[in-house]
Amino acid sequence: MKVSQKLSVNEVYNIILNNILSLENEIIDLKDSLKRIPSKKIYAKIDNPTFDKSAMDGYGYYDNGNNKFEILSDIVLAGDCKSDLNIPVNSCIRIMTGAMIPKSINRISKFESIKTLKENDKNYIFIKEIEKSNNIIERGSNLEAGDLLLDIKPLEAEDISILASNGYSKIEVKKSPKVAIISTGNELVDISKELELGKIYDSNSHLISNKLKSMNIDYNFYGITKDDYNALNSVVSNALQECDIILVSGGISFGDKDYSGKVFNDLKIKKLCHGVLMKPGKPFYFGIKENYNKAVFGIPGNPFAVLVSFENFIKPYIYNSMGYKYSNVFLKMPLFETYSRNKSNIEEYLPADFIHNENSTFVKLLSYKGSFYMPRDIKALMKIDIGINEIKAHENVKVKII
Repeated sequence: MKVSQKLSVNEVYNIILNNILSLENEIIDLKDSLKRIPSKKIYAKIDNPTFDKSAMDGYGYYDNGNNKFEILSDIVLAGDCKSDLNIPVNSCIRIMTGAMIPKSINRISKFESIKTLKENDKNYIFIKEIEKSNNIIERGSNLEAGDLLLDIKPLEAEDISILASNGYSKIEVKKSPKVAIISTGNELVDISKELELGKIYDSNSHLISNKLKSMNIDYNFYGITKDDYNALNSVVSNALQECDIILVSGGISFGDKDYSGKVFNDLKIKKLCHGVLMKPGKPFYFGIKENYNKAVFGIPGNPFAVLVSFENFIKPYIYNSMGYKYSNVFLKMPLFETYSRNKSNIEEYLPADFIHNENSTFVKLLSYKGSFYMPRDIKALMKIDIGINEIKAHENVKVKII
């Protein structure tokens, strides 16, 4: 496997996806399936709808060209099973939205399309307007048994509704990997403690944990580890025993107190990449624990670098390990104001928001003074490819919505 300090983002991405975890399947209750990923495509078990049903409230009758029908006293409500109810020719019956259609009916006229009249103590409807639709939803018109119901992807609330309507009470999904979150740095303080001079609050663990929550991924937070080889070695060793994916933020560069790389090496983590032509996030690390089905990520400690690394590499890795063919999608949208940079020898990511007007939506760069700070209102990552020094206002740029 190629290992280099100068790998492109695409090369690192491919290395990561060529070394995904092997996860087993499990069966869970549908009520617990939000954001879980089916182990295989799901097909319809039943027709939808399972019977011919009324599309609206109205009067049902057999359309024989007549425009006057005697109203019968019966009524068909949603939930009634009256498919064999006989409606004589030139007669009609009130029928409600969602009700099963009696076999002797082939058209429903909504209340607004008819008027009622009385003749010889009998009630009739008169058809004022013949609608184009017969207002009957035919059995299987939405889905037939055996049709593809859902593809392999994280289940949203709407998907769960579809599964429930098709009678699925349980679903087979890929097991979620357990993720370890480890923050490192002598400068870090937990948010529950008072901030001392020269210290900063740990925000990376909160960013990562909430990103994982949004994916319904379980995690263990192993706290803040000082810049100490033995302490970090002990924490990472424990995490390797308990978790499938290890995320270590900080200590991955090449300074005197950056111990992550050495700890990974001494714990027999096979290094597949350490360094990527990406700003921020250049010291990014990825390795695997062979024969243990474990993955280790080393992420630079600056918050915006953590976000870029997570979106570019960690999220795709987790999803693909769970069988979902997730890839980073960048849209092309016009830039609001001209952007230029001095060096173009690295792929750069910048925080962005959107501006809307009557004619278009523009990408607007947010105020940004370095990856140590997480800008507010960030909704996208703007990507600047290698070789590009300037993008003029209203020219297209590549953005990933996050």
